Amino acid sequence: MDTKKKHSLFLPHWYPHPKDPLYGLFVRRHAECIVNSYRVSVLYPCALEDGPKKMKRDTSFNGGIGEFRVYYRASNFFIKPLRQLINLYKYRKAAHLGLAEIFRVSGKPDICHVEVLSRPAWIALWLKRNYKTPFIISEHWSRYLPENNSYSGFLRKLFVKKAIKEASAVTAVTDRLRNAMRSHELKHQHFSILPNGIDSSQFSISKTEKNSKAKKRIIHVSCFEDQSKNISGILDAIVILKEKRTDFELVFVGDGVDYESLKQKAENLELISLGLAKFTGALENKKLIEAYHSSDFSVLFSNYETFGVPIIESLMCGLPVVTTLAGGISDYFDKKYGYEVNISDSKNLAEKLDKMLDNYSQFDAQEMRESVCAKFSYEAVGKKILKLYDQALSK
Repeated sequence: MDTKKKHSLFLPHWYPHPKDPLYGLFVRRHAECIVNSYRVSVLYPCALEDGPKKMKRDTSFNGGIGEFRVYYRASNFFIKPLRQLINLYKYRKAAHLGLAEIFRVSGKPDICHVEVLSRPAWIALWLKRNYKTPFIISEHWSRYLPENNSYSGFLRKLFVKKAIKEASAVTAVTDRLRNAMRSHELKHQHFSILPNGIDSSQFSISKTEKNSKAKKRIIHVSCFEDQSKNISGILDAIVILKEKRTDFELVFVGDGVDYESLKQKAENLELISLGLAKFTGALENKKLIEAYHSSDFSVLFSNYETFGVPIIESLMCGLPVVTTLAGGISDYFDKKYGYEVNISDSKNLAEKLDKMLDNYSQFDAQEMRESVCAKFSYEAVGKKILKLYDQALSK
């Protein structure tokens, strides 16, 4: 441990864990952006339906990041207000257990970084009150967007306003999300844009020549939550497109609450048996890169979206994209990256997929990669985070 470096404590609402290694992966990536400049710890109280009755600490070090998880069993009490109070009590108890271990192993943090409101902000406020530790907030949640509109609850809103008032700085992943938060009266004098960071050294352009006789391959990567990602709409588009051509395969990568039902829908539509759709489940690291490298372009058909990480990953791999401009995607998507499609319009999606199948090779892979690396690489995003930290610590 390099004790000469300052210590940043990340406090995420979502974070990867063994049961879901992709959950809140963007938070780990923010941490990875600064791990060469700061000692980084992550405190994650993790509620699981089948979690242990007695709270269990789990400490690991991943790429230089100290990950301190505390697992506990979520209450399923039938009265909602009491269930929420029980879970809040358990969360706070788990947080204190995790903090004690962090203080023992890594020492007191110099700064805290809250990733996604609202519950983790309680830990940041407690540390500020007891140790004068400044904190910043980075928001990713789509709940503030009008398409989602799930930001509710008098007490929650009151607490979020207090947390934002006490923070040294607040960030959102896109300008559209920031404006949506402001529409809920969530304002701060230092409210900036901090995008998700992508490791440009991993997501690279493939150097392997594709088999010209093989089927053209489209890739979709997501968390398989159909309400937002509209994967069922992609399946409907394939049904339309197959009446015109079948020289393609659409590979669905990821896992989530709707994975099995969507796979079943694809089977019922005979898309899997016809070789037009393939479901891989979640892929990480090398296997995910290989999936991108074996593809010709990607598709995202979201109804709403705060950022759209798979689009940036695709572009870093030199793959053009067919996408809706839902939510934050509109902040950075350019026609030189691919084709825009109307939200919830499967017929329009089928048309754009058809067009891209004939034209994907016309897009400049290197230009796409360089353009997004300049904005979303670890180096670019890390500089923004370090500047925010310097400003917070200088007050």
